[in-house]
Amino acid sequence: MMTASTFILILLFVMPFVCLGLKLFVDYRKLDELERYFRGNEAVQRNKRFWGRNQVIDRTMRMSILIGFFMQPRTHVKNNDVTWKELNSVPLALKRWVLWPFYLSLMYGLAVTVWVAGTVRNFVFGHNMLKRCMYANQKEDGLGGQNRASFDPEGAD
Repeated sequence: MMTASTFILILLFVMPFVCLGLKLFVDYRKLDELERYFRGNEAVQRNKRFWGRNQVIDRTMRMSILIGFFMQPRTHVKNNDVTWKELNSVPLALKRWVLWPFYLSLMYGLAVTVWVAGTVRNFVFGHNMLKRCMYANQKEDGLGGQNRASFDPEGAD
C-alpha cells in the first residue's frame, strides 16, 4: 500500500510535466483565439508586436498580459489597459483555459515550497531536536539513558 508521503512525492514529480503540457497547449492552441477578442486593445497589440517571433518565450509573454487581465480585471480597467466590454466578450470556457493551468502551477509552486521548507526545517532542526528529546528523557527519569528494567542500583546480579 502506498503511503501518503510516497503519493505526495510522486505527485510532486508528475505535476511539473502536467503543468508544462497544459501551458504549452494553451500557448499554442488558445492564444490566437484569445487575442482575437482583443484586436482593438493597444496594450495587447503592443505586447504582440514586441513578442511576435512565435517562439515559446514569446507566446508565454503574450499570454502573461492576458492572464493579468483576467486575474486582476479592476486594476487593468482602472489603468485603462482593457475595458469591461473586452473582458466580458471572452467566453467563460476560454477564460478557464487561460486561468486554470496558471492556478495549477501556482498550487504546485506552493506545494514544492512547503515541501522544501519542511525538509530544510527537519534537516536543520530535526537532529538537534532528537538529541534534546533524548536528553530530556534522561533528566526526567534520572537513569542516564537506561530503562528501569535494566537499571540495578545495587550492582548485584
